[in-house]
Amino acid sequence: MYIVLDTNAYRNFIFGKTNEEIDETIHKIVRRQEELGIISLMSTTVARELICHLFDNGVFDETGDCTKAIRAMYGHCGDVKTYNLVPLPETQLSMELFGTHNTKAEEQQKAVTEIVFNVFINPTIENLEPYLSNIERIKSHNNEAECELEGMLTKLKNIKLPNDMTFSVYAASENFKKETATAYICALAIDLDIISSKDIRVDGNKTTVPSIIIEKAEEYLKRYPAPIEMRSNLISKLDMSNFNPSKKERLNQIWDEQILHLVNRQICGEPIILVTSDKGMISAVDKAYPASVSTISEPFGKHIISLDEYLSYLNV
Repeated sequence: MYIVLDTNAYRNFIFGKTNEEIDETIHKIVRRQEELGIISLMSTTVARELICHLFDNGVFDETGDCTKAIRAMYGHCGDVKTYNLVPLPETQLSMELFGTHNTKAEEQQKAVTEIVFNVFINPTIENLEPYLSNIERIKSHNNEAECELEGMLTKLKNIKLPNDMTFSVYAASENFKKETATAYICALAIDLDIISSKDIRVDGNKTTVPSIIIEKAEEYLKRYPAPIEMRSNLISKLDMSNFNPSKKERLNQIWDEQILHLVNRQICGEPIILVTSDKGMISAVDKAYPASVSTISEPFGKHIISLDEYLSYLNV
């Protein structure tokens, strides 16, 4: 069995603990996992989120919560010699759908793991000096992605849907899910130079894309319904009169969607279990994977568990 903790799980784990207490508990967890044959995986998306907060208020805090969370995450998933990593969805999908490496995403992963490793071994500003430019790039990448989501939500909020349709009805439709999957795969294919933006034709309200995109989008939607379900839940909230597209918690959802690409997946026949208490993620997974199509197995009988459930199972 494989286990992945999300960002808030690591934040909650380190809360109120000293570095010594964190290290001691992580050692106990790792030792217990070895006894039970459990392998912990570090999510690149989670690592990237935490890195973005290393310099909150413009200052690096050697004993800050994000520093502690990064050290706990790396200690949980690796040591000074090696580590276990969940790749970015872009890396995973490039190979799975198009049979090609995503060099840009792989370079991001390398930059992320170098930063995390160095925070783990020596969390000082002097040690991180060579990686400051990469930290800024990661922060810029995440900020741009969140700004794009905010812009999309703002634009949608001001659109009147045909036939007085509500956003809840629209977001639950198969058409919306296909459009969302197609847009995601289009962006990935353009990034990989498989197609160009000129291959996408827009005529009024109709958009035509190459047949390979339609094929791969359908494949993606079948394999990864949970991220699309989470996006659907977000769009349905546009019906709320007080919906705020700029709310930070809403924009953070883009990273939750990325993390959900590991749900209902297996490695050599062993399930990957996600540790989170995020209600939106849990709701999306429950809707995407009813018992009849789930690949989950014991001991938990579900794809997502809370941090308390996991620590109780380990008896730590």
